[in-house]
Amino acid sequence: MNAILMISVSVLMQAATLGSLTGRLTPTGSLALSCIGFAASAVIFNAVLVFRDGRFGGRGRRRPRRRPGTARLTLLMNLLTAVTFLSFYLAISQISSALASAVETAMGPVAVLLIGAAAYRRRPSRGAMAGALLLVLLGLVLAWQLAPVRSGPPGSLWVTVGALLLVVVAGFGAAGLALVSSALGRAGVGPTETTARRFHLTYVIAGLLLLRDGNGGGTGLHPALLAVAALCAVTVPLFLLQIGLQRADPLVSMTLLTALPGTTYLVEVAWGGPFDWTTLLLIMSITAVAVARALREARHPAETRRPGAAGAGSSRRPLEPDGVPGGVTDSGTRSELTGTS
Repeated sequence: MNAILMISVSVLMQAATLGSLTGRLTPTGSLALSCIGFAASAVIFNAVLVFRDGRFGGRGRRRPRRRPGTARLTLLMNLLTAVTFLSFYLAISQISSALASAVETAMGPVAVLLIGAAAYRRRPSRGAMAGALLLVLLGLVLAWQLAPVRSGPPGSLWVTVGALLLVVVAGFGAAGLALVSSALGRAGVGPTETTARRFHLTYVIAGLLLLRDGNGGGTGLHPALLAVAALCAVTVPLFLLQIGLQRADPLVSMTLLTALPGTTYLVEVAWGGPFDWTTLLLIMSITAVAVARALREARHPAETRRPGAAGAGSSRRPLEPDGVPGGVTDSGTRSELTGTS
């Protein structure tokens, strides 16, 4: 399946589930959803990994050759995953899923460019930065349109601001995840193994917070429905997203994810939420810019300007494992998808 299609299916699954849960989940429910979804991902994909490698006496497959630096990247993936998703799910217990998604996904492309420029001396082109900033502007306007601060109680302003700050943290974390996923793909780590090992810190922290919170007034959903929602919002779409992230350019991936807030908003409307034409226009604008940028990047990958002469140390790609040449393809990911070794 094409990487862009996988990311799109992942976005639709998450939007449909989160949009239908808006206003129904309590903070305890958000923690329970995170714990169930990420623990299920770890169990399912570790089992797939065990059987695929023939550890129960089967013949198994020859695993792709690893390159140095994968352990460091896997640890970083765990940390970024915990920061990104727990920040986001804590935020949606205070604000709508569409509002949280609008800020997080609009921050993605510019976060990728800023991380590359600050940490790896990769100066983006003017066109790439202009497009990313346009998405941020549209996302912030949409966030203001959806924010409840104008009509809410006096304390709601600070609650909303705090939740939005968590979402900004999640947005930068998601950009980091895109870069780390791309580096893991180049290092020969396939999507099944990455998905099996990236969630351990997330479900442990969510579980500890859940135990600390206690019952907390309930989750807001029947336990069986909560489990189904966790699979549909976390386990399945994140595996599809992982494959897409490892096969697509990070900027393309983050740009495609900007469709999440608009889709989530439409699902919220379908479930009885308020409809507003200005909000719809902003959603259509974000989607149009996102699609245009994704198509442009897919046909003409964005070039970055690096200071210094060719061959200098600054030419190294971001988050690249030690010893991995910049031109190496993600052979491990291709092998994972095709079944070849």
